[in-house]
Amino acid sequence: MFLNLLTVWMPLGIGVVSKPSTANKVVTAIQGQFVMLGCSLTESSLEHCTVVWQRRDNNKVVHSYYYKKDQNTNQDLQYAGRTSLFPEELKNGNASLKLREVKLQDSGLYECYVSCKAGQVENLLSVNVAAYYDEPVLWIKQKLSGCLLTFESYGFPKADVSWYSGDNLNHSLPSKYTFQISEDGLYKVQSTMEINVRERTSNYTFVLRNAALNQTILRTLSLSSENFTGTCGFSRNNAFLTSCILLIGLIMLILLHICSCTKLRKMKKNNVELT
Repeated sequence: MFLNLLTVWMPLGIGVVSKPSTANKVVTAIQGQFVMLGCSLTESSLEHCTVVWQRRDNNKVVHSYYYKKDQNTNQDLQYAGRTSLFPEELKNGNASLKLREVKLQDSGLYECYVSCKAGQVENLLSVNVAAYYDEPVLWIKQKLSGCLLTFESYGFPKADVSWYSGDNLNHSLPSKYTFQISEDGLYKVQSTMEINVRERTSNYTFVLRNAALNQTILRTLSLSSENFTGTCGFSRNNAFLTSCILLIGLIMLILLHICSCTKLRKMKKNNVELT
């Protein structure tokens, strides 16, 4: 595709370096934010040059500049309205590209072609898109002798998830985890550990690590079998959750009491009518 586009530029007398490029830089981009892709020709003005950004892995045209202005007629729709050069920097030899509203499908190899009388440059970059994992949601499933604790979160790429006993993060506990691709392309991770609350009172720590963004999520649960015999009772660290459970139980008792009183009134009314 790139060679076909050269027919448009021939009046400029511009050639292209024929030697293959090799990736010389890896860039990590964050979903939803912008990323800068660097490309420059040292100590040379690029105002009268041709600058083309293109995907090496699928030949999509990302951004084109020649005749001293942007020429994005052949730009792939995936990048429409999301790319720009820095016109004021072209005179300084800077042909860097700004890619806005980064998407997961933007991951791949990007080539920057610069060609003019001063010389030619090919620059190849590898772009890896990542997304921060959101605040994990805790799910609790009651069992006869304990419970199942499940943390769920969304992000990209796959994260490392582990459970630990207390603050000892040297040895992880046996647990299960699953990864699924969601509709928006993110990974949904679910990590589950089974707790026997009759054994002892203990703290359990859940850790999620997204190495691509140097992100670590650490959540500690304090479980106690003394206050809630046969159930998963949470100490002060989970006071809000416990309060919600108690509040729901209280509301159910009130509703049952109202229903009982209503039935009793109807029965008394029927007895009066019969007499």
